Amino acid sequence: MGYYSMNWLVGLDWGIQWGTVFTVAGTLTAAFLGQVFSHRYSQKREDLKQKKESFQNLYSPTIHHVTNYLYKEIDKQTDIIFNYKDEEDFADEDDYFNPEKLFLEAFSLIGDNLKYANLELIMQYQDIKSTNKLGKQFLSIDKTIKLCDIFITDYIKISKEIGVYSPNIKKKIEGILLFTKLYFLLLKMEGLNFAYTTLSYADLLDKVGTKNTKYIKNAIQLQQKYEKYAEKNALNGTHTKRLKKLESETYKLLCDIGKQFEPMGHEISDSWADHINKLKR
Repeated sequence: MGYYSMNWLVGLDWGIQWGTVFTVAGTLTAAFLGQVFSHRYSQKREDLKQKKESFQNLYSPTIHHVTNYLYKEIDKQTDIIFNYKDEEDFADEDDYFNPEKLFLEAFSLIGDNLKYANLELIMQYQDIKSTNKLGKQFLSIDKTIKLCDIFITDYIKISKEIGVYSPNIKKKIEGILLFTKLYFLLLKMEGLNFAYTTLSYADLLDKVGTKNTKYIKNAIQLQQKYEKYAEKNALNGTHTKRLKKLESETYKLLCDIGKQFEPMGHEISDSWADHINKLKR
């Protein structure tokens, strides 16, 4: 049987220049890593530019309109709860005192600059737009407060990311988030009556949230936990132990906040405690 002779291999020069190999490999690696880091830097710079444009064109010019509406809405709802008024009583008020007109003004500004909004804000805007004939019927307070909650949260987050967050923002803007976060946290617990009652505590919650933002952070974390629970519950059925743990954490947060009311008067803190006890039942 014939075979090929391998003698020709003997004459080859096998003295590999490893220095050259390492130099070439190092150059290629450095070039590759340079491209990666350059791309990441360019991406971060582009992201920062977009956030600055969003802040300049949407969030900064509109924040005053959003918070102005929210405070007037709180005043209105408190008036409805304690003075037995209804929506029609506010329909003919001057623009500055009419929460619905103030909301429509803020809503219009958001719509005009919607391309600068984050996804969640866009979705909430479209939800309100599709389910309400604006100016022809009363708006859903849950949806309008939710829009404010998303907007203010975005405003604070972006202001920190682009380096313009200041004590003035914290003092004037951030505190009210404790009210909005608790409002929707209580709705998740099916504490509808307590949620609406927080409207009358909004100014106090604003002060507590401004003084110590940990309560806002705790409320946000609990809200996220409830959302995860809802997702898992939809997939895997009931999780009673997990729900009870979440409720226990929420009660603790509400009690901790109630302790902050004590220097403001026992009548206020006792009333808050009564609402917590009713919620537990």
